[in-house]
Amino acid sequence: MKTKSILIALGLAVQCALAQETPPKSDASRPVAGGGTPVPFSTGTIVSVTPRTSVVLKLSDGTTRSFKFAAHTPCFDKTGALVDETSISRGSRVLAHFMVENGQVLVDRLVVQP
Repeated sequence: MKTKSILIALGLAVQCALAQETPPKSDASRPVAGGGTPVPFSTGTIVSVTPRTSVVLKLSDGTTRSFKFAAHTPCFDKTGALVDETSISRGSRVLAHFMVENGQVLVDRLVVQP
């Protein structure tokens, strides 16, 4: 009985570790010019942001997670115009695109929603 409990606890620990290394599930997508594969985005609200460094998002599933920005993260408004990262404020609704690099989930694109 003890062995079974230990195995279950170990299995749950591994699942938790893997869940933290995967990007959130996407719930929106944007088309790509030329009819390419749509780019998957996750919706969220900015809880806090440190320009050019990190962002904390409350995702559409209710979870709050901290993410680092990729080296050059472009931010767009709903019309597709570039927006300076320093103008993004707490409470802004965004569509975020994630990528995994070196076992870390990074935000590599943000689209600020109205």
